[in-house]
Amino acid sequence: MNSISTNTPVKNTPYYIHCIIGFLFMFGFRFLEPFGPITPVGMQVLGVFIGVIYLWSFVSVLWPSLLGMIALGLTEYGSMKDVFLKSFGDPITILILFAMILFGAIQHAGITKYISRWFLTRKMINGRPVVFSFILMYTTFVLAALSANILPALLLMWSILYDVLKDVGYKKGDKYTTIMVIGTMFGAISGQASKPFTGSALMIIGSFEKVTNMQIDYLSYMFFGYVMSSLGILTFSLLIKFVLKPDMSRIANISTERFEKDKFPSMTLQQRILFACLFGYLILILLPSILPKTIGFVALIDKIGPWGVVFAFIVGLCMFKVDNKPIIDFKEIIGRYVTWDVYFLVCMAMVISSALTSEGTGIKEFATEALNPLLGDRSPIVFYAILIVF
Repeated sequence: MNSISTNTPVKNTPYYIHCIIGFLFMFGFRFLEPFGPITPVGMQVLGVFIGVIYLWSFVSVLWPSLLGMIALGLTEYGSMKDVFLKSFGDPITILILFAMILFGAIQHAGITKYISRWFLTRKMINGRPVVFSFILMYTTFVLAALSANILPALLLMWSILYDVLKDVGYKKGDKYTTIMVIGTMFGAISGQASKPFTGSALMIIGSFEKVTNMQIDYLSYMFFGYVMSSLGILTFSLLIKFVLKPDMSRIANISTERFEKDKFPSMTLQQRILFACLFGYLILILLPSILPKTIGFVALIDKIGPWGVVFAFIVGLCMFKVDNKPIIDFKEIIGRYVTWDVYFLVCMAMVISSALTSEGTGIKEFATEALNPLLGDRSPIVFYAILIVF
């Protein structure tokens, strides 16, 4: 008992040091002398930005996001009311919250298990270990793209992967095992990034739209994301075969029979409705990008936007009942499937991105002056390369 009580403060020391550094940035940076075109207000905003990024990186996400809002509300940028309206009231934060509820309901109903089973029973994997590797990673990609967050898809596919590898004689630490653990993670991240209306992708798009005053076309984004993710997973599969070259002899005789032996029951009515809602939602939010907005129904969808569409789906799923129960239990879904860390991070990201580029801070002018010598006379390709490396 004595050793535990003695060591606990020592273990917590780095945590509190990071907290203090974050606090100093948020509340102390504003007292430094402004430099370049940055104004006193800009110094206040910049300090909050650096502080929240530091705390996100080294401490946590949830409470530093809330602290960042308090710190920003104490600057001359705006009042606490303004900060809360620009964070919790931003359309992006509203969309991400209710999209997590809708996609969480789909996960909760077990739809992703049926989708994974369909992929893993394709005859093309029989006797083809590289094709099996590709299908496993690609299934993870699809499940992550159709889920509220990557964790359920990743855990499901990891459990399938470990069962298969253990069955054929692979162990933890074997080269092929390690490669496939990384590969499924790559597929999950690609899936989460490939759709612009949930998760971190929505936060990045929202920040981009605020800074540039440009509107991202969802259809173009998803098409590009699908193509690039598919090429990425295909490239990873070819690297396994031609560059990494793990021992795949033990999985050379892989067959769909191992996945077909445990038959899933037919979907229930509730599952079929939610499965239809999944694709119905995707189609409706993409409709204004496909059909002319002069068509009455398309004009209506464009007017209410993805926010109105997701609200309508949730209202319908809560209103209609199957077996005398609502199709989704709103309280249960919001309690289990809303990732609050991500939600509050997006809230903070929306308001701080507006603050950084607002008039009167001088931050935008400072960034232009700093980057112009490096990028001023270079092609956009160089800028893209530098941004990706950074």
